[in-house]
Amino acid sequence: MKILVRNNLCLYAFENSVAVDIGSQSVAVGNPLTLTISDCDSSNTTLYENITLPVDYADSKHMFDGTTWSVNSNWVAPKTHEEEIAGLE
Repeated sequence: MKILVRNNLCLYAFENSVAVDIGSQSVAVGNPLTLTISDCDSSNTTLYENITLPVDYADSKHMFDGTTWSVNSNWVAPKTHEEEIAGLE
């Protein structure tokens, strides 16, 4: 896997076969382009390749310092579909 990291926070994970181009103003994903990440660029983002993700990986749930994984203490699990429905009642 490839991971896109900003300030040690793992924001995105992509298959190794997906093109990820970190430019000076954004990150372009895919060839053809499927995603533009405008708040990430070459000044604030690092791309790591051939990474094994934690078993419970979710975007923004984990920190990665280039070697070691840790859980992001600020991460909040998204609501399940049932929790969303219950909140509407």
